[in-house]
Amino acid sequence: MGLNAIRNMRRRSAAFGALLAAGISCPVFAFGAATISGVVRNASSHDPIAGAVVVATWEESSGGFGRGACPWIAAATTDAHGRFEIPVPDRSFLQRLYTSYDLKPYKSGFVYAPVSWDGRSTRPPLDMVSADDPKRSQQEIRLMLGHADCLQAPISQAATLLPFYRALLSDAIRLGADSDDPALLRLVCDAISSVGREDSQATVGSKPMFMPGVGDPQEKLIFNRLEPRCLPIAEPSRPSIRRVVRPNPSAGAPASTAPARDPSK
Repeated sequence: MGLNAIRNMRRRSAAFGALLAAGISCPVFAFGAATISGVVRNASSHDPIAGAVVVATWEESSGGFGRGACPWIAAATTDAHGRFEIPVPDRSFLQRLYTSYDLKPYKSGFVYAPVSWDGRSTRPPLDMVSADDPKRSQQEIRLMLGHADCLQAPISQAATLLPFYRALLSDAIRLGADSDDPALLRLVCDAISSVGREDSQATVGSKPMFMPGVGDPQEKLIFNRLEPRCLPIAEPSRPSIRRVVRPNPSAGAPASTAPARDPSK
């Protein structure tokens, strides 16, 4: 076991011991349920929102030192009543002890409006409000990509979100991100590339080494196979080279009749 792993274990034990000593219940124990279920609704009308994608990410405790590792990610689509149900991964008791989950819904034309939750009472519905302009919708896509950035998750599991990433790319293009925020399109294509590798044993964050300045040699193959729309997006922009033809001042000039200089003088 490495030194960093030992330090992390000590930090997590100390943090959990402090919670027990203070008599604070930790919401992570809800992780033991077989599924995570809930409802997505319109915050204004309280009507259910069908067709929303709810992405769940599991994060290990870092003991208060930044963001913990994200070993698992899953998603589900709401039904006509706005309900969703996401299976919980099979993990050991110790893993459950140090792992909590977070949910974020996405629906084109809406923006997530989170409500505070203490982790002990019944989880409130996931509320969404109508997006008032395309740029706000683009920002919502960016926020969802940050939420779904689960680098320690197995590629085989993260790849189940591939249809969702394709839908995000379609939404970003439709919203005019190619002119307003080209970097957003690249972020979506990066997500597709990270889950498109044919290596079931690897994790999302474990990318092969490649030569600087050359780019990832596998990326073009992945986009050809999974999402050709990313090919021009991922192509590095090259500055246009303008060729300037200057006239030759000696062209057409009469030949010199001056006598050759004697090098001995």
